Amino acid sequence: MSTARRARSLFAMVALGCAFMAPAAASASVAEGDALRISTTGQRSLKWTWTPPGHQDRYGHSEGLMHAPMATVVQRVLDYGKYKELAPWRFTASRVVGHEKGTDLYMEFSVLHGLVKLWDVSRFNARPAGEGVQIVEGKFLRGNVKDSNIIWTVERVDDDYTVLKCDILLKPDLPVSPAQGAIDEELRDAAQQAVDGVQRKAQGDDKVASWTPPHAP
Repeated sequence: MSTARRARSLFAMVALGCAFMAPAAASASVAEGDALRISTTGQRSLKWTWTPPGHQDRYGHSEGLMHAPMATVVQRVLDYGKYKELAPWRFTASRVVGHEKGTDLYMEFSVLHGLVKLWDVSRFNARPAGEGVQIVEGKFLRGNVKDSNIIWTVERVDDDYTVLKCDILLKPDLPVSPAQGAIDEELRDAAQQAVDGVQRKAQGDDKVASWTPPHAP
């Protein structure tokens, strides 16, 4: 084989290897970036309001870094019947009511500082979203609200650390609609309380997790 053909063959092998490794490397870099960004704040979790890609409504968003393996965090997220325990003052009831095409979960919510009680039934399903990323989503079926949606995103940082993100939508069906700012605040707080609740269960404590890149000086 000529030197040129050897070079072309070697280049093809390297390119093929990079193609297989790229998704995993990309997912790892995103998770590591999220972990470092959250860790540098010194907080358990962050929260804000935004419109997730592919959606049109305003969601409450929160994300936190957890000193726990991804499998442990996913297990806590999939423990639907115990969602009430994540924030009992916010989620006043949670029980599984069906298993058709997913897991149907009945939940009650306390909003507007306890003045209003809302309920819904959502169907939850889990799906992979790339190497080291798991999505768990609950879609609205029925309730005394116009719509609801909860999206968990679980990202593997390494064997010991995981980033958890939560997006929550809840559209009350009330005679007089509350101000959007009040709804935004409720959804941000609910998302953060859910993330903090999962962290507490996954870690076994309330400590703020701190992560350092493996090759940091």
